[in-house]
Amino acid sequence: MTSKNVEHLMVVDNDEAVGFMEIENHKLEMLFIASNQRGKGLGKALLQYGMKNYDVCELTVNEQNP
Repeated sequence: MTSKNVEHLMVVDNDEAVGFMEIENHKLEMLFIASNQRGKGLGKALLQYGMKNYDVCELTVNEQNP
């Protein structure tokens, strides 16, 4: 089943996608940051942007994440 209420937001650096997130119904469904970009605050910035601009109040966590 496909939802039409899914927002996709990307972080681009020098024409290269380095991170993205997917939001559906105020829930953060996906957040990915390129491994060479981790530790720079991009994930935090995306999450804060989603909370402020898309009312994100819940997130999904993949059980394989350390």
